[in-house]
Amino acid sequence: MSDVSAQAEEPLPAVRKPLTRQWWLYLILLFLFFLPSYSTLPLDPARTNELVLEVLSNPIAYSVPAIFPLFKLFPLILILWLVIHPNHVISRLFYGWAGVNLLLVAIFQDMATTPTYGFAVLVGNVVVLGVTAILWIIASFKIIGSGFPRFPFRDLSYPISDKDWIAMYE
Repeated sequence: MSDVSAQAEEPLPAVRKPLTRQWWLYLILLFLFFLPSYSTLPLDPARTNELVLEVLSNPIAYSVPAIFPLFKLFPLILILWLVIHPNHVISRLFYGWAGVNLLLVAIFQDMATTPTYGFAVLVGNVVVLGVTAILWIIASFKIIGSGFPRFPFRDLSYPISDKDWIAMYE
């Protein structure tokens, strides 16, 4: 009898809200966007918008166009695989690929060597995309269990149309 009453008096464990439900996360991400950009040549802060335009127009990623098809084809294969065989392993692969892809975008899309500013980095973009990529990668390594997010394509009550495929791929 005393065992039952002792168990009843124990407090229930607190349920933590997911990180994406915390208001302060978005405030931190907003402030990270305002980190100043870096360039090897002197930069007048009033011309930062020109630096951003020049970096995003000529990123380092454009120096290796041969890998562009890989970054279009592999996610398409993963999405098709998720639709056909939705399970935790495929979800983990998709999360991992999304994280690695976003990390590569953070590094190579927000850095450029320009004639006007020399080597330039959009630090705010790199940090925000890098943090987001790391969170995707961490999610891909979570232990498979009831709390791991799945892509429930089999639970859809309607068939996926051609327009839906295009929207998912863009």
